[in-house]
Amino acid sequence: MDINVLVMIGYFVLMIAISYAFKKMASGSSSHYFRGGGRMLWWMVGATAFMIQFSAWTFTGAAGQAYRYGFNVVSVFAGNVFGYLVAWWWFATRFRQLRG
Repeated sequence: MDINVLVMIGYFVLMIAISYAFKKMASGSSSHYFRGGGRMLWWMVGATAFMIQFSAWTFTGAAGQAYRYGFNVVSVFAGNVFGYLVAWWWFATRFRQLRG
């Protein structure tokens, strides 16, 4: 069997094992899960929201595009900043109300 197939099978087995382990530790509803139990600190929620805005392309593909097209790729990152600020403005109060 090819090593790549073995790695993929091992990865999926590991993910299933981790999901079962964390399922046993879960003690609430899906609302409790998505709200972090309402106990997450403000900086942790902010850091999480900030990192959600990124993708693998930001770190890998953007470097290749910057090499290929030059400084024009900065507009993508400016768009990311604008999108993050809009998301913050739109969702901040709504997320805060979820604590409720």
